[in-house]
Amino acid sequence: MVGVGYPATPLTEGRIRICLSAAHTKDQLDYALEVIEKVADEIGLKYSRKPRDLTPIDYNKIKIYHDF
Repeated sequence: MVGVGYPATPLTEGRIRICLSAAHTKDQLDYALEVIEKVADEIGLKYSRKPRDLTPIDYNKIKIYHDF
């Protein structure tokens, strides 16, 4: 995670850049999202007012397309 602040963002609107890698496992990504969500809730950093869709994802039904 890298903090991004002024002048790349407005003075009062810093961001955090998260870099993902194909080497990360699903468990690692799930854990990272869980921790990020917890911290964002604790310090009030979420921008969206929309509720999250908590419908489980069936990864066996996802089609992967390769354009190689």
